[in-house]
Amino acid sequence: EPRGLSGCPHSKLILFLLNQLIAARRQLHTAGMAVLRDRDFLLLFAGQGVSRLGDGLYTAVVAWLAWSLTHRPGAVALVTVAAYAPTFLATLIGASYADRYDRRRLMIVTDLVRAAVVAIAPLLLALGLLNLTLLVAAAAMLSLIGAPFAPARNAIVPQSVPAERLLEANGLLQVAFRAAFFVGPLLVAPL
Repeated sequence: EPRGLSGCPHSKLILFLLNQLIAARRQLHTAGMAVLRDRDFLLLFAGQGVSRLGDGLYTAVVAWLAWSLTHRPGAVALVTVAAYAPTFLATLIGASYADRYDRRRLMIVTDLVRAAVVAIAPLLLALGLLNLTLLVAAAAMLSLIGAPFAPARNAIVPQSVPAERLLEANGLLQVAFRAAFFVGPLLVAPL
């Protein structure tokens, strides 16, 4: 028995519980990691982590641009609504595309088109052509383009991993998505 526990009537119980905690912690660190050995899932996991990081950056930058262009809180709210409302409204249609077409290609194409639209903004800003109307239109367009993405991603996970690993895969994806979306705006903060 360690010093400090000698003489304690419950020392064996305390040691047992501490050992169980340590053993559970070791299992916790490796839980879900086996699914990352699957190449298809690893590519999905890494690609979506990068994509969500970009989404987090985009969310912060669009709000900052709306403020910089107008110095009006209403403009920030308008751009935010334009960035999310179309996805909310178009998801049912987007889900039907995810069911009809190759999900992997649909995800790649929507992300590439969204990246191309986002890449135009710095050029317009540098040329002095970016205004609130263009920013709202671009945010709405990005939202519509991205509508089929989430249903396709959600439907592709069961195709990428064995059924017994599905819970682990979904858990890892959700943690990665939330972490990347959280970190994105933090990267913009120093600007």
